[in-house]
Amino acid sequence: MNLFNIVTKIYAQTTNTVIPLVPDFASSEAQTGIEGYVKDLFPKLIQFGVAIAILTMTYWGLRKIISNVPGFKTESSERMTAALLGLGILLIAWLILNTINPEILSTSLETIGGQ
Repeated sequence: MNLFNIVTKIYAQTTNTVIPLVPDFASSEAQTGIEGYVKDLFPKLIQFGVAIAILTMTYWGLRKIISNVPGFKTESSERMTAALLGLGILLIAWLILNTINPEILSTSLETIGGQ
């Protein structure tokens, strides 16, 4: 008896659609050219900064846990504090820009040029 013959039919489910939380550059809704690039630049930079801060905190946190040298523990604490400070500055900049004018974060070239 062959184990692969137990299941004879497999059907793929095609009714569910996935809606991305963040618009993709290659999607049909994405704008082409430099306007689409400028519009999506700031959110991508925010995501990149948050990812770098998380990776930095993880690296230096593990180094602080593993190390037995007091100098490394001090350096790790300083670097983790700097990563949190950078993340705070990044999020405060987003908050200020969003408070002043939410359209700043989703600008197009036409609104930048004042046309």
